[in-house]
Amino acid sequence: LEEGTEAKQLFVLTDGFPSYRSRDGQNMNTKQLMMFVRNEVRDIRKLGTHVTGMLVGSVRNQKTREVHYDVRPNDLKFMFGSQKSWKQVRPDRLGNDLVQLVAQSFTEYLKTR
Repeated sequence: LEEGTEAKQLFVLTDGFPSYRSRDGQNMNTKQLMMFVRNEVRDIRKLGTHVTGMLVGSVRNQKTREVHYDVRPNDLKFMFGSQKSWKQVRPDRLGNDLVQLVAQSFTEYLKTR
């Protein structure tokens, strides 16, 4: 993504908190991993790449179709910045929401040309 002068967009698709387990079975601290995500997002934005986080929820109740999100809005804000930089997505709307975000990103790109 660093090469070239064209507009760059990175979509980070996740279903929850960042997690990592080393080969020896040790887990890394969730807060430390969130800080890692925050720093990486900040660094890639400095290079001119737009970053949008997308948190996909899970259906908690099949009858009511209630959706549960593992990450709170404040945690998304911590990792990705303002509300305009991240979105909570219903699992049944993922395809449509991805198309909408790509179309919106492309439209904004065209407006700058």
